[in-house]
Amino acid sequence: WSGISVDDKRGVVYVGNGNQFTEPRVEESDAVMALAMENGAKVWVKSLAPEQMGGQDIYHLACEAWWDPERKNCSPANPEGHGDRDIGAPPALVTRSDGKDVIVVGTKDGMLYALDPDNRGAVLWNVRVGKGGELGGIEYGLAADDRYAYAPVVDANADMTSNGALTAVDLITGKVAWRVDNIVADCADKPTPPCGNAVIAPPTVVGEVVFTGLLDGTLRAYDKHTGTEIVSYDTAREF
Repeated sequence: WSGISVDDKRGVVYVGNGNQFTEPRVEESDAVMALAMENGAKVWVKSLAPEQMGGQDIYHLACEAWWDPERKNCSPANPEGHGDRDIGAPPALVTRSDGKDVIVVGTKDGMLYALDPDNRGAVLWNVRVGKGGELGGIEYGLAADDRYAYAPVVDANADMTSNGALTAVDLITGKVAWRVDNIVADCADKPTPPCGNAVIAPPTVVGEVVFTGLLDGTLRAYDKHTGTEIVSYDTAREF
């Protein structure tokens, strides 16, 4: 349920997949797929389904009692419990400062991965940047330059409170370089929920600055080297 990345050099497109709704488990669930541009054939498939869930993510919102107490639209084959940890952010093909190409992938499980496009999507590193969950983790996109990946984290709860964050991760080592969290949301005279500090929109890196939008309607700019806030602008107002 996201966009794709085009790799002209290798003649493929990279697709990030959502979770499956019913059993049995398939390898393409919560996976990054490389598809040949010439004919759409699968070149490789790399599943990133959470290890803590047994490498599978079989989930349907209709199976949640908080969504529908009767669970009347839940498939009998669908297990009870939590899931929904799939790939909502488009995989990003990035060239690092050392010249190596990597595919950066963020998941709703709060994980950030670097995959090797020259080794069938083998995981080069992974790091947790959020708690993840049905309303958590990395949702819609991320940004990167040749040094860092900039991962936004939603981490909203069922009551729509949140603990959003923006994390810069070194593309070579997979180590966290800096992290901005515990952001004080500007929710004065705004409906709560949904107003909060969830970092839900894809960030943008331009020059020395990372721009990102929060669920309180503010556009914030951070120094891309340190994470220091430069400016905040409230867009949720009359113009």
